[in-house]
Amino acid sequence: MKIRLFILLLIGFYSSIFSQEVAKNIEQLKLDLLNETIDTSKVSILIKIADQFKFSEKSDSSFYYYNKAVKVAEISKSQFYLAKAYKKAAINYYYSGRYVEALGNF
Repeated sequence: MKIRLFILLLIGFYSSIFSQEVAKNIEQLKLDLLNETIDTSKVSILIKIADQFKFSEKSDSSFYYYNKAVKVAEISKSQFYLAKAYKKAAINYYYSGRYVEALGNF
């Protein structure tokens, strides 16, 4: 019984630290985004922000940032970054069970 309680406390402690680390990463990436002037670099940062949100309590925000990455990639006219943004958005929709949206991004 004591071992189970210890494991539960350890898991709770670890998840708390993980959540704080994700929040710090997101805030730093948002600052990086504000200072970035190159569109393709913005796409890369937006994708990183979305990736971080996938593992947070606000996982629905990942959809917003993936879609924003697609829009910036379209403006930049970079086929590589556009494909990368669409791919990441599609995978996110797929794993969220939103298959119609996933198909729309492939």
